[in-house]
Amino acid sequence: MSTAGGERQSLIYLINIILPNNLGFPYLRVCECDIMGADVLIGMDLITLGDFAISNLNDKTSFTFRIPSLEIFDFRTLPPGVKKYKPGPNDPCPCASGGKYKICCSIRDKMKY
Repeated sequence: MSTAGGERQSLIYLINIILPNNLGFPYLRVCECDIMGADVLIGMDLITLGDFAISNLNDKTSFTFRIPSLEIFDFRTLPPGVKKYKPGPNDPCPCASGGKYKICCSIRDKMKY
C-alpha cells in the first residue's frame, strides 16, 4: 500500500459496500490500516467512479457520492450573489503570517499585473 507516509505491506480484503441510497459496490478491495484510528482504507478506485464531495455547514459534515459523474464541481468559484471576503487594512492577513493585511499581502496584491 502506498500512502503519504510511504509504502507499507498490508492485508487486503474483498468487501461489499451498500450506501444509504442502495448503491452497491461488490467485491471492493480494501487495505487494512492503522491510519488515524481507521480499520480499513478505501482508495481512489472507488472515488473515481463518480462525483464525491465533502461539505461542512454549521459544524455538520456531509459526504455526497453519485454515479455516474454528472458535472464538474469547482469550489474555487463563488455562487451568484456571494461576495469574496476582502480583509480591511488592519485585519490579520489571510496568509497567516501574523501581520496586518495592509503591511503584508495588500502590497503583493497591488504588485500583481
